[in-house]
Amino acid sequence: MTLTATLLPGLSKRRYGSMFSTVGWAAVVVALTVVLLSVLAPFIAPHDPNYVDLESVLSGPSLAHWLGTDAMGRDLLSRLMFGGRTSLVGPLIVVVASTIFGLLLGLAAGWSDGWISALLSRIFDLVFAFPALLLSMLAIALFGKGLVAPIIAMTISYIPYVARLTQQLVISERSRPYVQAYRVLGFRTSWVVLGRVLPNLVPTVGAQSTLNFGYVLADLAALSFIGLGIQPPTSDWGAMIEEARGALLSGSLMPALLPALVVVLIVVSINVIGEELSDRIGGNLS
Repeated sequence: MTLTATLLPGLSKRRYGSMFSTVGWAAVVVALTVVLLSVLAPFIAPHDPNYVDLESVLSGPSLAHWLGTDAMGRDLLSRLMFGGRTSLVGPLIVVVASTIFGLLLGLAAGWSDGWISALLSRIFDLVFAFPALLLSMLAIALFGKGLVAPIIAMTISYIPYVARLTQQLVISERSRPYVQAYRVLGFRTSWVVLGRVLPNLVPTVGAQSTLNFGYVLADLAALSFIGLGIQPPTSDWGAMIEEARGALLSGSLMPALLPALVVVLIVVSINVIGEELSDRIGGNLS
């Protein structure tokens, strides 16, 4: 084995074909479509999402309202598009923050030995004992309804998932020949960890974080559904389902069915993408 192959592991062995299967590409198309519609909502939405039209209450699909209206005559398509902005931003913040902190704590726990690793592991176990929804409800009880408290609580809840995975990967990675070679050559530990070990962990951790995105989105939608998350009249998929409960009693399914369907589609799509990324990366690293 050459010195280059030892110090830069995997560069010559990884061969990437198609990144996703047919189902995976379908999931990517669904996810990108939802994201684009949400981002472009202020420019392409046909109506103001909060405009109340009492003459069009619970109307069906028409040229004026492609997906119909809710119990207050608001355009469902516009509310779905604007609802994606709040429904997707929250999970994105949680995933980015939990991934960054989880990577750093996992690196510290995996690289160090003794009391530091043991202490961090016990902290991870302690946070694991509190479900994300329960911790979010506690934060809401202390700081009030909205999006800020659940985001902070869920970030704390999801850090151990990333940290524990990172810790296991670091323990496996630090015994590999390229790490030993860098140590023998006298490179600083911080440079080896951040400059060489960390880049090898990012793909696997990124795949796990993609899965976490779907879980967080479902959790935040559930909080909005029970009235603890985004508050009316702000458009949000979970809040839209809660607001449509009265319409269900009058036989109107669309106001509740459409946001629920969007939540299911985006969560399933993100999970499919995450699973395929995880399988793909696992195959290339083995």
